[in-house]
Amino acid sequence: MHLLVLSLLIAVPALATDSLKLSGRVQTRYTLDATPGEFSLPRVRLKLSGANDYLKKISFEMDFSKGAMNLKDAAVDLSVFNSILRVGQFKKPFSRQQLTSSSRQAFVERAATDKAFNTGRDLGLMIHNGYKNRFEYAFGVFNGYGEKGVFDSDKGKFSNLTGNARPLVVARFGGNYGAPMGYDEVDFSGGALRLAAAFSAQQFFANKVGEREALILGADLLMKMAGMSLAGELFYGGEAGAESQGLNLQLAYLLNKKVQPALRFTQVDDEASIMFGFSSFLNKHKLKWQTDISRSLSETAQGVGFRTQLQMSF
Repeated sequence: MHLLVLSLLIAVPALATDSLKLSGRVQTRYTLDATPGEFSLPRVRLKLSGANDYLKKISFEMDFSKGAMNLKDAAVDLSVFNSILRVGQFKKPFSRQQLTSSSRQAFVERAATDKAFNTGRDLGLMIHNGYKNRFEYAFGVFNGYGEKGVFDSDKGKFSNLTGNARPLVVARFGGNYGAPMGYDEVDFSGGALRLAAAFSAQQFFANKVGEREALILGADLLMKMAGMSLAGELFYGGEAGAESQGLNLQLAYLLNKKVQPALRFTQVDDEASIMFGFSSFLNKHKLKWQTDISRSLSETAQGVGFRTQLQMSF
């Protein structure tokens, strides 16, 4: 079955596009936050992308880690006047760190704010102008349940067709100054000051199974200069009366385009932590070794965590 799906993923885009690119990556990780530690494969990704005379972009991405095969992206971009219409399953335009590929992070993994404020993928459609323009925008509508959908008790599995979608509207507006490569947390280019900033909002609407409305707001900033990268994200929102707030700050400095020490502070409500990271770039993001050590600052969850990861990509 897996071979059949993989064959279709390769053959169908090849027939539909004039250009086809195959890429992928493997992340091998060792985590020690309790005795004993363990090895894992958090990501084993294979991606196909291409374009032709009527499709601006088509993209498929599968993940084969954790003993299962999961669809991550299946999306098509169409040119509509001066904008782009994206349809399918893809990342919502919310949170710079989530929109930044997991292969281009300054630390082994994204901060705790990423899961706490419902970033990630979903099924829907979006109007946008790309994420590289001096002024960028995106507006989308989604099912509201993420890439897995909702658990269907009758079928005993997660499904995207249950009739219980939680309508979601997401908007993002931002700007870039000086070509900052705003969705890469490492400053390989160096040079003068460059900035990227954006404001985002997610509005979840109530549905018939009783889930209430929720509004989540976000703001993010990435500043780069001469090898230094300063990143920050601020979040606030949730269901009325149960709002959460979150903050993530990161500072990193690339030395000789080969090694990078980094420092992170993250807080979600009353839970806070600090993290020190160190990356060694053997071939930029294509081949790198990353290690980080974290310390919880919360009275209820004090402890030290250790992670080290090798990433190989093509």
